[in-house]
Amino acid sequence: MMLIASSCFGETLFVCTGNTGRSYMAEVMANKKLYHASFSRGINVKTNTPENNATKVLSEWNIEQTHAPQQVQKSDLEREGFLSKMFHLKMPCH
Repeated sequence: MMLIASSCFGETLFVCTGNTGRSYMAEVMANKKLYHASFSRGINVKTNTPENNATKVLSEWNIEQTHAPQQVQKSDLEREGFLSKMFHLKMPCH
């Protein structure tokens, strides 16, 4: 599952379990391809590198990106307008 929160200022927060695959790729795609201000976090971050498959797919799409998975913090959710517009997206886990 991935949680998506949008602020009233057009910024989007993508949250998944480890911030190594789904939320990371969603952030990159939103920022690089849709030109939409986004960031990503994880609820149970256990590593400091993204998944190899995520990096490989982004590379195949000619998107070079460095990423260090980050734990979601209370301050991330306290940004203006985030809590008013939260929804979840069920995505299969691997």
